[in-house]
Amino acid sequence: MSNRKKENYDPAQPVCNTQDDFNQALQNAIKYNNKEAMKKAQPWAIVCLVIWFVFFVWALVLAMRLPPGKHKIEHVLFALLFSPAYVLATYLSEFSGGGNSSSKGIGNIYSSKYT
Repeated sequence: MSNRKKENYDPAQPVCNTQDDFNQALQNAIKYNNKEAMKKAQPWAIVCLVIWFVFFVWALVLAMRLPPGKHKIEHVLFALLFSPAYVLATYLSEFSGGGNSSSKGIGNIYSSKYT
């Protein structure tokens, strides 16, 4: 005789007697699977939230260093809405143009003109 665990159902009988039983069993399995997936994803969600918050604060600091005016309001709005892209665009603009923008108030925010 083997040491196999005895199962609680008769293999000669169907597992689910009706379609409603099957639907309920499937729904319970999906809920369980989603619950387990959320448990595994929770630490990654916290890490992503912390990274996003760092970019959010960083973008606001960069936008607030601009001189007062219409462009500062636009930069703060973009910093609030698109924080990671705003930080990336700010530093890429330093390398590409070096603050040679045709509009007043836009360009290298670290130049002596703004400090």
